Amino acid sequence: MTKKNLLKIISLILLVYMLIAVLSLYKNKQNKIYLEANNLYTKNALKTSGNYSKMLDENSINSKVFKELSEGGHIRALEFKGNRSDFPVYVGRNFKKDERKALVGSSVPLEEHHGVKYFSYNEKLYEVIGYLGSSKDSILSDEVIIKDESLFSKNKNENIIIDSPDSVNVSAPNYKVSNNLGRRSNIDYITPLITYMVVLSIGFISLIIGVLSWLYSKTYAEVMFLKGKSPKKIRIVLLFKVLLVFLVTNVFCIVLSKLFVKSSIELYLLLPSMLIIIIGLVTSSHLLKRGIK
Repeated sequence: MTKKNLLKIISLILLVYMLIAVLSLYKNKQNKIYLEANNLYTKNALKTSGNYSKMLDENSINSKVFKELSEGGHIRALEFKGNRSDFPVYVGRNFKKDERKALVGSSVPLEEHHGVKYFSYNEKLYEVIGYLGSSKDSILSDEVIIKDESLFSKNKNENIIIDSPDSVNVSAPNYKVSNNLGRRSNIDYITPLITYMVVLSIGFISLIIGVLSWLYSKTYAEVMFLKGKSPKKIRIVLLFKVLLVFLVTNVFCIVLSKLFVKSSIELYLLLPSMLIIIIGLVTSSHLLKRGIK
């Protein structure tokens, strides 16, 4: 394949990556809006009675357990399964796995010691690492989330809220947490439509990448075959070129996403491009075996 043809394939792979990045950023933003409108709960949240540690062990990654510590639930304890929480934060950062910190709303009274803000609960100070909501005037301005497993009972059952994709499997739920999405936005019909359109576009572009890879490989193979190169050597060179282009381009995209994009990018959507390119190479190899002329 010539450099010009390789650049065309690289450009299409980068286009696929851009679509994936835009889709991931959009879905992340919609998720933050949903959490903010629903008091930091997803549609899977259930209030039940149980042991927090056992609940987390029985549920999948990204599961969260809350415990209300005040009247009205404005102060809550949190433990989660995973490396980092995903609450909407307009200043600061989210919780990491093993730490005892606090996320607060902008109206919550704090203490300051040596330039560091703390939230005081039961005569214990928790360092504030971020402010909840999408802005200072968020409806989460009075909320406090404390990450401290000591606020949960280690051995006894207690009233907790489990928020997990597997919440439906939790035994004897008392009731489902109120869905307050209507306070800020309507039911989201747009996100699924955008997702389907982007995925279809990615599939179509992936198909074009595969077809072009096959055509360019076929043309290259024909020329090399006429020059007396063996089919085996042609296959090795083709495989090296196509895989090198694909791998280098994707590594470049992954590095960019780590450097400039805070939310996770659904890079698994690049797999169709790789699959179709492999199919194209297999087809070219089959033609070589038959003897391209």
